Parts: sequence; C-alpha cells; structure tokens
Amino acid sequence: MSSGPEEAIEAVRRALEGRVGRVEERIIEFGLGRRLARWCDHYGLKFGALPPEPFRVDGVMEGEHVIALVQMAKKGSEEDVEQLLEGARIYEERVGERPNALVLFIYADRPSEALVKACEERGIIVDNSPRRIARRLAELDERLGRGG
Repeated sequence: MSSGPEEAIEAVRRALEGRVGRVEERIIEFGLGRRLARWCDHYGLKFGALPPEPFRVDGVMEGEHVIALVQMAKKGSEEDVEQLLEGARIYEERVGERPNALVLFIYADRPSEALVKACEERGIIVDNSPRRIARRLAELDERLGRGG
C-alpha cells in the first residue's frame, strides 16, 4: 500500500513544523541569554553560550570564583534537570573544572513546586528571573572568594 500525495504533504508539513519550532526556541533562548548576560554584567559576572554538542547545556556564567552552568527551559521538567546534571559531568570532563553551581532558568512560567523540590534536592538554582539568578550567583561568587 503506497501513500498518496496528501500523506506526503502532511509528512513534509510535520517535519517543517518541528524545524520551525526548534528555530523559534533557539531565537527565544538567544534573547533570554542576552537578558541574562546584561544582568550578569551588572553583577560583575560574564555569561556565554555553550555549543549544545558536547555540553548539552545552554550557557556558562563565570565570576572571579564561580562557574555556573545554565539550562534554559520553557516550563522545566525532570528531563531538564537530568540534562543539566549530565552537562555538568561533561563540562568537568572536557574543560577540567567542576561547576560551582547549576542553574535552571525557566522562562514561560513560575517553576512548579515539584520542580523546585527536585532542584533543591540536587542543589540546582531554579528561577524565572534573570536578575535574581545573577544576584544569587554574584553572592555565591563573593562567598567563594572569602573561602566559604
């Protein structure tokens, strides 16, 4: 049984929707990265994007003493948490430095209570405010500089 032109058109449409969705997501993440970078700069931190391969995370924030990996997600899920943890392992393996902090930046909503709990259990900062994220990492950078 062969598929007709309607099925072929539908398959192309689905493929294009998936690609367009991925492009839209990358554009949103780029804009969020710029917002986060501005707040980081305000607190003396630097934010830079990381290539998805091999790192599996969206970016890294660096201060004098802190290195934080950042994963951006629309709503956040257990998969994002696992991806962030895997990214930290890969980063340490490839770069030779262990991140001091992991950040899940939720951009579409407030993080759910279940997600907040899952992140707290793993020591991950989860927030939907780039200002609060930058401030928390600046405070951590300062504490690390004092030896604490």
